[in-house]
Amino acid sequence: ARYLDVMGNASVTALYVAGGSTDACGIATNVAADTTYDCANTAPVPAPFPIMVTVTDVNGNVSTCTSNITVWDTVRPVITCPANICQNTDTSGCDAFVTVPTPTAIDACNVVALTNSFNGTGNATGTYPLGVTNVIWTATDANQNTRACTMTVTVIDSVPPTPVCRDITVWLDANGMASTVADSIDNGSSDNCALGALTLNDTTFDCGDIPSATVILTVNDTSGNSDTCS
Repeated sequence: ARYLDVMGNASVTALYVAGGSTDACGIATNVAADTTYDCANTAPVPAPFPIMVTVTDVNGNVSTCTSNITVWDTVRPVITCPANICQNTDTSGCDAFVTVPTPTAIDACNVVALTNSFNGTGNATGTYPLGVTNVIWTATDANQNTRACTMTVTVIDSVPPTPVCRDITVWLDANGMASTVADSIDNGSSDNCALGALTLNDTTFDCGDIPSATVILTVNDTSGNSDTCS
């Protein structure tokens, strides 16, 4: 058997094929009909093919023999992933449409397939969820040798919530005190992903707050963004 190199070439010598030939007076030459091979001579499961060697002794007598040579391609493709991508969410949702470049992949015997783990195709462009997505690219050559590389697509939520406040009335008790909670001030605040905690800068009131007091509602989302209303 012979194995292709990274350039897709292999060779054999006549002596390698017919080195065991003998003659009473001595061998002068061994000449092979074909000594070089390339991608065209192999397959995922290559079949042996015959090579004829002509052996000549020192007296000019000639004889031939045939040997079967199997040529294997075991060299994996070379693949280089695109740079990692970091992108903000689209303002209308909690994901992002991301354009992903195609990796570079080369092989002496040709790359016949390039696929990714995100959608199983040769094009990883699409809508990615919030967070980190690992995208594994796999290159396959004509003889089913493979090599993979990994890139990441990170979608970040940097869109602050939309706070909505409303005015309310609280009544002082017999001790001249009143209180409220953030949910009472909130009037339908929203976020492109998910709301987090709602907090008020002041939740208790007394006679000094008559006739009105201004409070600030802080609306947080689960990604650490916040905004306020009053």
